[in-house]
Amino acid sequence: VGQIEQFILNKPEGKRHIEKGYRLAPYDPTVCFVAGQLQASDGQLEASYTKLKQAVRLDGAFFEDAADVYIKQVKQPELAVALAGDDIWRLSHVVNRLTDQGGHEELINKVSDRLSKILEEKCSKPDAPAWALATMARLCQRENRKNDAIEYYRSALVLEYAQVEWRLNLAKLLTEMNQINNAVHEAEICLRLHPGMQGAQALLEKLSGMSAAITDRNATSTSQ
Repeated sequence: VGQIEQFILNKPEGKRHIEKGYRLAPYDPTVCFVAGQLQASDGQLEASYTKLKQAVRLDGAFFEDAADVYIKQVKQPELAVALAGDDIWRLSHVVNRLTDQGGHEELINKVSDRLSKILEEKCSKPDAPAWALATMARLCQRENRKNDAIEYYRSALVLEYAQVEWRLNLAKLLTEMNQINNAVHEAEICLRLHPGMQGAQALLEKLSGMSAAITDRNATSTSQ
């Protein structure tokens, strides 16, 4: 009730109800989140961080909303980074949110470097999971390390062959590297696994045009 009153209806009693809820149930994740959100909006950042961290500790599903409080609501993205700790998925989420928002290049680079080190260590192990390899691939792609991204995607797809989104990203990278035949092969696998996949169909049409252009250039060169 307090959350609705405070953040939607702008009623002054909302704050009182939120604070009372926290006094009654300080170990409930929803209560901790709402109380932390209130304190963040009031500029009590240290107190809010304690409560939002508790909410995430009690229920990890609250991380996205807690990060958004700091990134979108109170414009303190460094606290979202702190909240993420060394968790790969959470750091990736923060980077994606900051990238979408724009204007945080220095912080994005800092978090990306930290994430890269954590991921490289995890991906260097023989039992590295597919999701970690794919996350590393996306990070390399963002950093324009295209060859590395291709290799990480291929390693991830060895473990999870049917992940068509990863495979389409691989096909797009291969296209950028002018590896047309390999890109066509990956896009065709996407369509076999997911008939009617629009992204794969569009890429194949683009690749068909590129292949035709290459054939025309080769024919012209031979005739000369």
